[in-house]
Amino acid sequence: MKIITYSPQFNEKIFAINQPSLTSIETLAELNSTLNDSARGFGANVLLSENDHEITGCIAWVKGQNGEMFISPWIVKDKTSNENLLDELLKNVTDRKWVRCSAYSEESEKIEILKSQKFSRVFDFLIYKINVESHAEFKNTENLVIKNLKSIEIDTLRDLHNKAFKSVDNSLPLTSEQVLEIVNDPTISTHLSKILFLNDQPIGFSFGYKNGHIDAIGVLDKFQGKGLGASFYRFIINQAKLENLKSVDTLVSSRNIASVKLHEKLNFTLMKKRTVYERN
Repeated sequence: MKIITYSPQFNEKIFAINQPSLTSIETLAELNSTLNDSARGFGANVLLSENDHEITGCIAWVKGQNGEMFISPWIVKDKTSNENLLDELLKNVTDRKWVRCSAYSEESEKIEILKSQKFSRVFDFLIYKINVESHAEFKNTENLVIKNLKSIEIDTLRDLHNKAFKSVDNSLPLTSEQVLEIVNDPTISTHLSKILFLNDQPIGFSFGYKNGHIDAIGVLDKFQGKGLGASFYRFIINQAKLENLKSVDTLVSSRNIASVKLHEKLNFTLMKKRTVYERN
């Protein structure tokens, strides 16, 4: 087995060993978009393992400006590939303040390897889901002004995201280039991706995809606790009907108590947990 440099030409072979239930990558197009985005250096931050000309694993990472690093995705066929890929990656990240990686409880081999490399649990991602059809019809009693993402400048959307998510676990500040990628992503839903305005000022946003996944939704700190976030979320859930979706899902940090309470209030169901491990 050997470690090789990533190239998009390997995407079909990588996708063949992908398990959507573990990575949330459901299509070849999503895999290509993920591995070749600017956050992963357009493929530069990706390593592959190969055995007898067959791809047996793929590991990618995102580096933060303050020494953070997140491993995502990590796709493997066998335990040896797991070990080799993580070993090779960690050899090249000695400048990182910490490295994080998440795993489901059923990924016992991956968890065992993370612990052997001195990773320890820091929190859980809670995976919530709600049935759109049973959700109450949204009534805009507060006269919320909600527009499409392209209603504001990319730099304004960047600042809005970074301010709203500055204290959110595993969230790195986005660059304008990354925001532009999100806005132009063919898999993003115009129904689930919106800007919330108050007095003509953008105060909240959502990034949602055509498969029903809400990747991010947030309101600026000073406007929280007023019910605006809950109303905005109800609107987004109702919008999912326009995508002919039966449900929407999202991830929430177990340490984000306010968000956990909001999802419970909106009658989201906790489906499963994914533990985040950290090495520093």
